[in-house]
Amino acid sequence: MMTGTCRRIERRAELIRAHFWDEGQGFFFEYQFEQQKQLPFWSLAAFWTMWAGVATPAQAEQLVQHLARFEHEHGLTQTDQPYASPHPEFSALQFSYPNGWPPFQIMVIDALEAYGYIEIAQRLARKFLRLQLDWFDRTGVLWEKYNVVAGNLECPRERYPVVPLHGWSSTAVAYLGRKLFKTM
Repeated sequence: MMTGTCRRIERRAELIRAHFWDEGQGFFFEYQFEQQKQLPFWSLAAFWTMWAGVATPAQAEQLVQHLARFEHEHGLTQTDQPYASPHPEFSALQFSYPNGWPPFQIMVIDALEAYGYIEIAQRLARKFLRLQLDWFDRTGVLWEKYNVVAGNLECPRERYPVVPLHGWSSTAVAYLGRKLFKTM
């Protein structure tokens, strides 16, 4: 017997799958409610559906096939390419290519593990953890975000420059390090 809460949860999952999923492209896209259309931007945000258990196994498989759009030598970019800022006062977006943000690295890795893509998750964890530790060795601090394409701290600036020792970066080192240590 399904409770009211369970019915609401499943209804939300159905709505996400109905409005955000693009069957032709095999990907979840953000949905602009007021215009009732999907936005055309390829983003790691699609993997929240796996993290939350909303994606079906078939949808998850298609999402994983698109990881190559985001995966680079040092981790995952937020988007598959640089997109123009919708804000005229900014020339770049923080949550865009070539930036890799620690909480999104963690989320995608956890999402992959939840659907059984363990080897891919471990590969991604190693890449991003190695980048963070390399920059810690060079600078003595962890950083808020990283350029995961070039493997450096040269990120397009939207509102402010890359800042040191952000909490999510510390979390990523500890969390991903523990995950990888358990597999050794």
